[in-house]
Amino acid sequence: MKIRSKLGLFILIYILIWLGAMSTIFNNIAMRGYDILEEESFRANIVRLDAAVNDLLKKDQKLLVDWAEWDDMYNYIHYPYEGFVDSNISPSFMFDQSIDFILIFDPEDQVLVSYQYNKGEMIEVYEPRLIETVVKHKNENRIMLHNGRPLIIATSEITDTKEFAPKEGLLCFAYYLDHGLIKSIEEDLELDFKLVSSSEKFDPDDDHILVFDHGTYNTALFKYGYVNDPHGIALQFKHPLSITALGQKTMYEVLWVSFIAFVIISTILFVVVRAFLDRIHSLSRDVDRIAHEQDLSLRVKEKSKDEIGLLTKDINMMLDRIENMNEQLMEHASTDMLTGVHNRRVGFERLESLLKGFDPESSTLTICYIDINNLKVVNDTLGHNCGDDLIKTVSQTIQSSLNAEELICRLGGDEFLVIFPNQDIEQARLTLIEAEKNLLLKQVENNKKYPISISKGFLTYDGQMSIQDFVEKADKYMYEDKKSKKRNRRSD
Repeated sequence: MKIRSKLGLFILIYILIWLGAMSTIFNNIAMRGYDILEEESFRANIVRLDAAVNDLLKKDQKLLVDWAEWDDMYNYIHYPYEGFVDSNISPSFMFDQSIDFILIFDPEDQVLVSYQYNKGEMIEVYEPRLIETVVKHKNENRIMLHNGRPLIIATSEITDTKEFAPKEGLLCFAYYLDHGLIKSIEEDLELDFKLVSSSEKFDPDDDHILVFDHGTYNTALFKYGYVNDPHGIALQFKHPLSITALGQKTMYEVLWVSFIAFVIISTILFVVVRAFLDRIHSLSRDVDRIAHEQDLSLRVKEKSKDEIGLLTKDINMMLDRIENMNEQLMEHASTDMLTGVHNRRVGFERLESLLKGFDPESSTLTICYIDINNLKVVNDTLGHNCGDDLIKTVSQTIQSSLNAEELICRLGGDEFLVIFPNQDIEQARLTLIEAEKNLLLKQVENNKKYPISISKGFLTYDGQMSIQDFVEKADKYMYEDKKSKKRNRRSD
């Protein structure tokens, strides 16, 4: 065996021994710290979630106490009069406070008020099972099973404002624990947390929180029992082992970086002939030229199949990827990720360009400020997935109604701006009318669970306004259109 071959074999064995030793050290020492951090993070998130759920169960406590310690309320339970309900309880109040039921009892536990909020209306109901459970759990926050859904009931006996009067009667606020409330916790804490079905009977002696290890992630199950049913609800928190995964990735990267560095050093020591040095110099010259000229279309010229050739191939592959990534970044920088239409930056750049080249004698420029109606209602009642679908449906339908010269961009949330070069307001209105017809067709054809409509504000450029004034004035007209539609709905 030649000395060169022996040296190569020695370097290979040395690398394998070194990799084995480094891997053992990292796994037994460094990874132990990551595992401890992972466990602490998991436990800390459990505490945060438990506190958040408890806050959710008591979200109306302050409002409940304020009402229960109110002279008007105390007088009402003794001398009921119809004007009290009309003046203080309304559908908008129940909607704003996310309350599904309001119940008021007199001192003999007889129901004076029993209303349910349903689709924007306040309906008077009488549900013996609900009433019985509320009376049974005075001054408590509990969860009961109601119509197959978990209902949180918060109750308080009633006194006067100064709390001198004896506590009599009863006030109850109740609201369903639905996926929307759980989603709010998930978004606030940025954790994977959801309501799951549970067929097991609830045992109050069991642990309130159960922890499970699934290998690549951990889960914690928060259990809460019903007061009127042997079963309960379960809330699941999924905790991916991201810290452990990060530690493993870091260790592998350190190993690979060290390995590559070691190979390069060994190669430099091993390769001592001028030919290799010349090729390395040539390779360096090509890379330096690409770096200084910043021309990603250039490539390193080396066709050999040895180590330098492979390195050249990797560099060219890396340049290909960087060039492709730059193209993707340019696309992402100009496109709204949710809807696929242009983003705010592109829209304002186009509008600014049109304003700079605007000639009042020969040019016409109209914009339309658009706001999607009832997006918050869709998000609150059907979830953010339906809300995102509504945004995409509106934006893509409007875009399909535009010609190549016209442009729609998303300003943010549910607001869009449509630019109509060389068109007056009437022409722009006709385009949007056609788009609204297509929206109605999609609502019917796709059997959407929510109404699809938009509010619009049109404005033609006068040749003097700044871009900010131009857009803000169109925005103002849009809000006037939205208010007009609301008034028409109320008058209907």
